[in-house]
Amino acid sequence: MSRNGGYIILDLGGLPRTSGSASALDGAYEIVSNPYGKATLVSGLVVGDVAYPDFYVPFVAGESSYAAGVVIGSDTITIAVDEDDNITVTVA
Repeated sequence: MSRNGGYIILDLGGLPRTSGSASALDGAYEIVSNPYGKATLVSGLVVGDVAYPDFYVPFVAGESSYAAGVVIGSDTITIAVDEDDNITVTVA
């Protein structure tokens, strides 16, 4: 995670994730809940055997988590980050 220039980076580290399964990333909630007025760049997203390019996304506050959605190619990607730094990525 970095606060470079005019954007903030949520770096998922390129570690493979399974669609719909949560995994922890220290500091993720801080990044999405307080981006200091900067755009959020998601980097290093890998789901299954698909590596996605970096992309900007707005996170929207829910009751106890932040969520974002984006369409890349034919995939609809939803990212949820809860207060315990758990990230759930769903690809449909």
